[in-house]
Amino acid sequence: MEDQGAPDPRRTVVLLARHLDGSGGVTRSVSNLANALAGAGLDVSLVALFRRGRPRYELDERIAVSYLRSLRPRALANLGPRAQALDARPSELCDPGEGMTALTDRRLETFLRELGPCTLVTHRPPLHQAAARWAPEHVVTLAVEHTSFEIREGYDIEAITAALPSLDRLVLLTEENRAAWRAHLGSDDRLATIPNAVPMALPTGRPRESWDAPVVVAAGTLMPLKGFDHLVRAFAPLVPELPAWRLRIFGRGSERAPLEQLVADLGVGASVELAGFTSSLEQEMLASSVYAISSSSEGLPMVMLEAMSAALPVAALDCSGVRELVDDGSTGLLVPQGDEAALTDALRRLMTDTDLRRRFGLAGQALAARYGPGSVAAQWRALIDQLA
Repeated sequence: MEDQGAPDPRRTVVLLARHLDGSGGVTRSVSNLANALAGAGLDVSLVALFRRGRPRYELDERIAVSYLRSLRPRALANLGPRAQALDARPSELCDPGEGMTALTDRRLETFLRELGPCTLVTHRPPLHQAAARWAPEHVVTLAVEHTSFEIREGYDIEAITAALPSLDRLVLLTEENRAAWRAHLGSDDRLATIPNAVPMALPTGRPRESWDAPVVVAAGTLMPLKGFDHLVRAFAPLVPELPAWRLRIFGRGSERAPLEQLVADLGVGASVELAGFTSSLEQEMLASSVYAISSSSEGLPMVMLEAMSAALPVAALDCSGVRELVDDGSTGLLVPQGDEAALTDALRRLMTDTDLRRRFGLAGQALAARYGPGSVAAQWRALIDQLA
């Protein structure tokens, strides 16, 4: 007889992430997915491998949040001799750059082996490996790959490939990335495509108050991959042409100092602002009129989708992830990767044409609605129902 008290793996979902306190895209996407699934009526637990601070993004109060180990100074100081010895040994799961050790391996193994019937959704290659090794057979295992195949490190591709036979599905964010994995694996059998869930800044069909604010906005971790140096150089020629306009770049990261130097060298400090982290990016988007993205590669650019949901037209360098969302001449302007002069021209077109901004913005808002929490949660529920 079926145990009526057993958890239903179709309704019980455990999301396993590296941490919840970072400001990067993976943390944001995990938080959004947890909220979307909880909003769809599923029982959601959000488990982070590391705890350093409070969750960065707001979480639905119905979500149970827990951590496998703390990196706070007091917790590290209180590790016993055996734990210290394990913490001094490298992890068997991943590159040392992940910050994992044999102690985190042990915590992961214990947690996973004790899971009851549920759907486990992992984020990051070492957590995919852990699920493949230690999750019981009664657990449905879904591994989400956030990084484009074209820039994924070889050791990560090898690790995911080796783990995949023991996982139920590898979930890709775009059809382009799925095609790359299909070509690599020679099969589509264990692949699925579900995009990130993105909260809508404006309800579909509701117009912005205006597209008149002379502000171009961009956001992301300040790292080479995001190409903000290209964006600053592309914007610089427009400063004397359109002196009322400003470029505001939100985010933190290792490239802040070089970007500050670039802004100073170009003499555009009065027009280009490195605005740091903000917890109210949605409001900043509603106070802007153009969104710019200059990445060399993306999985599925969530911040750009949020901008599109706020009816912002997009000026973008062509790359994976971006080209799946920006329909050149419809929702924005897509220019060749690395072509700063073309990006300057695209920005100029949008900055000087209010009607074009309005038309592209409303078209992008309609497209972004496909990535709303309700739509994405329905896709996850369909996949879980298929496998559970």
